[in-house]
Order: sequence, then C-alpha cells, then structure tokens
Amino acid sequence: MRKKIILVAAALVAGLLLYFATQEGAPSSANTSDSKKLAIKAQPEPQQTNQATIYTPTFSSADKVLMDKKKLSEYQAWRRTRGYAEDNNKSNYDSYNGDTLNTLMEQNDIFATQTLAKRQYEKEREGKLDFIKTKALYYRSAVLGSTFALSELASMDKQLAHIYRDISPALAYKYSFDAQIWVEAQKMRGDTFSSTMGEKAFSVEFGKIEMDEIREEAKTVYEDLANQRQKRNLDNFDNSPSEWEAATLEKINSNTSQTQ
Repeated sequence: MRKKIILVAAALVAGLLLYFATQEGAPSSANTSDSKKLAIKAQPEPQQTNQATIYTPTFSSADKVLMDKKKLSEYQAWRRTRGYAEDNNKSNYDSYNGDTLNTLMEQNDIFATQTLAKRQYEKEREGKLDFIKTKALYYRSAVLGSTFALSELASMDKQLAHIYRDISPALAYKYSFDAQIWVEAQKMRGDTFSSTMGEKAFSVEFGKIEMDEIREEAKTVYEDLANQRQKRNLDNFDNSPSEWEAATLEKINSNTSQTQ
C-alpha cells in the first residue's frame, strides 16, 4: 500500500514537472502579441521620397558672353580705343593745362583732344554759338578713331535742334538731320550700342527717302574721316563691333519684346 502511494506521488511529481516545463518554454499570448509588435516595428518603415525639382538654368549665347570675364576685358579695351574714357583717365586729363593738352593732341592723343573739346564746349554753350570750335575738336577726335566723339557731335546737333525749334523750325530740322548723320557714321564704325541708344533719344522720325539721304551723307562723312586719318599716317579704321555690346543689345531687345 505504501509502495503504491509512493509510485502515485512520483507520477504526480513527474507530471507537474513536465507541465511546468512545457509552460516555461511556450510564450504566453500576451508575450506573443508583444513579440509580433516588436517584429513589425523592427522592419524598416517605407520612406517617402519628396525630391525637390532641380532647376537647371538655360543660358542664351548672349548670357554666356556677358558672363565671360575675358569678353568683358576685351570690351573695356575696345571702348578705350574708341574714345570712351574711364573715370581715372578723365581725372588725369582734366588736371592737364591747355599747353599740355595741345601738345598731346598734336601727338594724336584722343583723350587730350576730347578734353579740349569739352573745355571749349563749356565756353560756347552759354553763347549758343552753334558749337563751331567744339565740333571741330570732336571731329578731329573722330579722325583719330573716337566713336564717342561722334556721339557728342550728334548730341550737340540735337541740342541745337531744340534751341531753334521755335525760332526757326527749318534750322531745327536741319540740325536733327545732321544729328542722325553722326549716328549713322557711328554705326559704320561698329559702335552699335551707343548709336542705337542715341537713335532712340531723337524726337524726329525720318521717312525712308530721308533715311536713304542720311545714309549717303554718313558715307561721305566716313570717307572724309578716313582720308584725314590717312593724311596723318594712321592705320585704317577698325570697324569691328564689340561682342559684349552686341550681347547687351540682344538682351535689351529680348527683355523689351517680353514686356510688350
């Protein structure tokens, strides 16, 4: 009897041990749920890619020229050969006395000649003497290669046209006509930007017949400038336009057409 009791107790203990062993190895339902959650969280979340649109600017041929430092340097040299003085250059010539400027002018110095013309203009503009002496000096500078001088000649004739507008309309028309001749001569010298800007400043518009006549007169002026240049044993005119100026005009015309 006692032996049976021991056997039953041993079987009961063995059964309990086997039960607890299986319970410890198997995860609870709560643990299973948490494990699933952890497994889900462990997986990398899909990333949303909101790529910004990359703007790639497109540059025209004119833009590329205007961004080119070498082209800018070439343009600045081009301007100097055509009588456009930089600020420091103007200051230097303004400090010279008349004798020094006259000596330099005889040596075919464009800027000395234009400085003398500027001083003469200050004397003549109050008396309204039609700028005869001033024009002669600027014309001489044009012979030396200055296209800036042609701009100044056009500007003076435009001023005279305004002065004589009420006094003598016929004379005012004549000065407007002459101003346009200087502009056309400037174009022939390859100075397209300044001539275009000068042309836009004119209040008088000429018809086709008048413009044909003006261009013929401009050719005569150009030939005379070239002949006088030859007499001074100077090289032929360099009428090549500036690539930088051409690009600038292209941008101006493009922006104007877009705004209209």
